[in-house]
Amino acid sequence: MGHEWPRAVALTSCGEPATALVAADVAYRDHLADPLAGLRFKWFESLTQAVDAASAADVLALGPDRGWSAAELLDTAPRLRWVHTRAAGVDRGQLKPLHRFRDAGITVTNGSGISSAPIAEYVVMAMLAIAKGLPGLLTAQQQQSWAKPERTRDLQDSSVLLLGFGDVGRAIWERLRPFGVSATAVRRHPAAEAGIEVLGPDAWRPRIGEFDWVIVTAPLSGQTRGMIGAAELAGLKADAWLLNVSRGGIIDQPALIAALRAQAIGGAYLDVTEPEPLPAHSELWAMPNVILTPHSSWLSPRFPERAAELLADNLRRWRAGQSLRNVVDLDAGY
Repeated sequence: MGHEWPRAVALTSCGEPATALVAADVAYRDHLADPLAGLRFKWFESLTQAVDAASAADVLALGPDRGWSAAELLDTAPRLRWVHTRAAGVDRGQLKPLHRFRDAGITVTNGSGISSAPIAEYVVMAMLAIAKGLPGLLTAQQQQSWAKPERTRDLQDSSVLLLGFGDVGRAIWERLRPFGVSATAVRRHPAAEAGIEVLGPDAWRPRIGEFDWVIVTAPLSGQTRGMIGAAELAGLKADAWLLNVSRGGIIDQPALIAALRAQAIGGAYLDVTEPEPLPAHSELWAMPNVILTPHSSWLSPRFPERAAELLADNLRRWRAGQSLRNVVDLDAGY
């Protein structure tokens, strides 16, 4: 459940120092601070350029999703040993089907951690907006009405369940602690930590009714798809809020809509839905107990810089024969 601290493995460069080639998306080009001695770069933007660049490359560095999968390059890239994506999730088109990389013996690394700070800030923003009735106040402003919020709450002394305790979950917890929020976290391999209770993947369901806030940061996988369904929603407090900044498929969306329609829970903040974009006919748009953002919590003006810093660090490690950061478990899918 959730990411552990970024995994690392050793991967030895298979190119000679003068010839090691990195096929890299142009999105990295203006943000690599030094020339990374011993490496040559061939830049791409289109699929045609990527096929050409990867044909003699040792490393493939993917940027924004450009509508094709790196799996399309494998048959014509015999030297390729390592693929990096700046995305944290590997469940979407850039790396589908993921088993192709496993079968080819290619290491995959991701951008886990790049967006932890902005996502965590989004979550705190949403919680404060909910607690202080900000959506209603903004509506009143538009109506030129001096109306006070009908109901408010304090973050202090409230309790949160973090479903996933990797980079994002930890960043959220670091920002909630000063508000006096108590937290319980869930991850695949629980271990005792100061200041927070950490549960294993099967221990949270009987306790879901204890929490005022349930925050989803776990990656989408075969084990987490639909893990919050009708039974889990029925177990929540009547005024609890569910917040999802991971993937829409982790929550059974029809079950969530039914619970919101019945006002069985306080509400939901959703930065992610299934599908995306959310269709115009979805009930979620008009529900008064829902806050929607368009999968934007990761956005930051520093994202390209942070993505390049991670890639550069891993390239230095690769050239030195050291362990790489953020290695994806290709069987688990994250």
